Amino acid sequence: MATKPHIMLFAGEYSGNIYGAALAQQLKKHCPDLRLSGTGCKEMAEAGVELLYDSSSWGGIGFIEALRVFPRLYFIYHKLRRQIEAEKPDALVLIDYPGFNMFLARLADRLDIPTLYYFPPGKFAREPSEVKEAASIISSIAAPFHFTYDIYERAGAKRVEYVGHPLTDVLPLDLTKESACERLEIPADSRVVGLLPGSRRREIRSHTPMLLQCARRLEKELPGTKFIIPMPDLPGSKIEELIGYVEEMASAERAASGIDVRVTRSLAHETMVASDVLLISSGTATLEATWFDTPMVIIYKASWLTEFLARKFFYAKLPDHFGLPNIIAGKLVVPEYIQDKFTEDNIAGEALRLLTDEKHRKEQLSKIESLKQILAKPGTSSRVAEMALELVGGGEV
Repeated sequence: MATKPHIMLFAGEYSGNIYGAALAQQLKKHCPDLRLSGTGCKEMAEAGVELLYDSSSWGGIGFIEALRVFPRLYFIYHKLRRQIEAEKPDALVLIDYPGFNMFLARLADRLDIPTLYYFPPGKFAREPSEVKEAASIISSIAAPFHFTYDIYERAGAKRVEYVGHPLTDVLPLDLTKESACERLEIPADSRVVGLLPGSRRREIRSHTPMLLQCARRLEKELPGTKFIIPMPDLPGSKIEELIGYVEEMASAERAASGIDVRVTRSLAHETMVASDVLLISSGTATLEATWFDTPMVIIYKASWLTEFLARKFFYAKLPDHFGLPNIIAGKLVVPEYIQDKFTEDNIAGEALRLLTDEKHRKEQLSKIESLKQILAKPGTSSRVAEMALELVGGGEV
């Protein structure tokens, strides 16, 4: 290839950024002269991606939450459109975030720029009709799950490959309970409950008060339990404001009830490994906890307006499951308490059962182990990198 190849990568949320960083590392490994640019967070920048826009504040679940960032994303899309039209990169790699990335896919299709979609739209779709447009315009699909592969193949995708989920590429697989407790500065024989309210502003503000109520309830039943709230390590003043909010709430709870609750930063994986049970917001973190064999209770509460709009305009019947482990397994593997079931009695009651009923705990762990067999396929990032380089003539680089 005569000129330096250029691939643009676009991740819109933190999990996509983590997978994008692992992919960028593999792309550079396969092709050191490759130019990478796009959107993501500091992890992608550290992996060699020239960040055109930082997407660390783009995340949102639900229609109302998405509307809040729409004006800014609309502006960014048009700036990116002009840049893509001017630079004509050799390929676009789109990572999840379909509400934004499908606009880029349509643009690339019009400009005859090849595209690779990693975690494509409708990755949990049930019918080929749900992914018809994506299948028709995207050059290459990297499917993280077998059922994603099947749906896109049935929809007539130009090219689709099952690559597996990149969990094993991004998790610290050598992390032990002893080392995790050491980093958390707690005794290795502690009874630990991880409280993971999420990584988005609305999630943290919505979930943290209830999680602390549940902690108080558990402390009454099991005195001496330690509670850890790991906060995401994201740049900017907003995350600092959120950390301050959570620390203030935790401090007030310590003073009021005497529970041992502490707030950490950048220690989510350590918290997962050290914990005897997790009270965890629905999202990618639930899959990470699955890989670490940690029993969990999945929680989530979206705004009432988001739920109303979902029922009114998008779903005649809401999905049977919302937690990723349950969606992937196609059945209830991990208990989940969403919306009106998001109560102290439900969440604390299930957590207490997992902490005190060994048979119940082993049943969940057995289901988690079977789910890991579905997810396990090491080397995902390398396979996706090879697919991306094929789009730009990687064999000649």
